Amino acid sequence: MKKRAFVLLGVVLPVLVAVGVAAASGLFRDARDATDRFHDVDAAIAAGYNFRLPDLTGATCILQPGEGGMGVHMVNPSLLDGVLDETKP
Repeated sequence: MKKRAFVLLGVVLPVLVAVGVAAASGLFRDARDATDRFHDVDAAIAAGYNFRLPDLTGATCILQPGEGGMGVHMVNPSLLDGVLDETKP
């Protein structure tokens, strides 16, 4: 029980506080604004995104037997240049 309380107070609580402060200060605003239009899959496809995101072995669907898949991800290959820009998701 003491270990669980320590993890909660020592690890989880500071992370939650940091995320709350970041959200309140608008730190995620640019990323949120940049992704708003992609809630519509057709808009994402029109912007150059597609569903084909293979891993290093070429697999495009990563499935964990008994647990399911990882979900659907879209990628815009033209943005895979190694530069991170929250305004270009």
